[in-house]
Amino acid sequence: MLLLTSSGPLDVLGYIGGGKRFEDLADRAEGVLVGDLSVRVLTLEALLAEKRALGRDKDLPTVRLLEALMERRNKAL
Repeated sequence: MLLLTSSGPLDVLGYIGGGKRFEDLADRAEGVLVGDLSVRVLTLEALLAEKRALGRDKDLPTVRLLEALMERRNKAL
C-alpha cells in the first residue's frame, strides 16, 4: 500500500520480495520514532541485502541509493 504523506510517499508492505513476511525479518528491524509513534522498519543493511537478493532491474536504483546512504552514514561516524 502506497500512502501519500506530508513528508512524501510511504510504502507499507505486507510482504517483501521472495514472499518474506515481517515475521521473517523482524530480527533485522529497529524502532524509529515518527512523531510520537514508534514504527519498526528494516535496517538499511537488511533492506539492501533483500533488494540485492531479489536481483530485479527495477530495484537497481534503490540498491544504489541505499549503498550511497550507508557510505555517507559510515563516513559520518
